[in-house]
Amino acid sequence: DFVMMNSNKTSNYPNELYSERKRVIEYFENNNFSFDLFGYGWEKQHYKSYAGISNDKLKTLSNYKYVFCYENEKDSPG
Repeated sequence: DFVMMNSNKTSNYPNELYSERKRVIEYFENNNFSFDLFGYGWEKQHYKSYAGISNDKLKTLSNYKYVFCYENEKDSPG
C-alpha cells in the first residue's frame, strides 16, 4: 500500500519537484496500484486516488507500507 501526503503546488523553478509528484500519482492511478493521496488542492484535479485531508498525519501514514516524500526542489545545497 502506497501513500503520498502533500499540497498540490506548482513552480516555474527549473529544479522543482512538484511535477514529479503528479507523475507518481498518474503512474499509480494508471497502473491500478493501491495508492492514496492526501493533501490540499488535489480535489480540484479530480484524482481518483484522492482521499482527502488528514487530521492526524502520523496516524494516517502508519496505515501504509510505503510513503512517497519529495523535497520541493532538487540539486539545492542544504
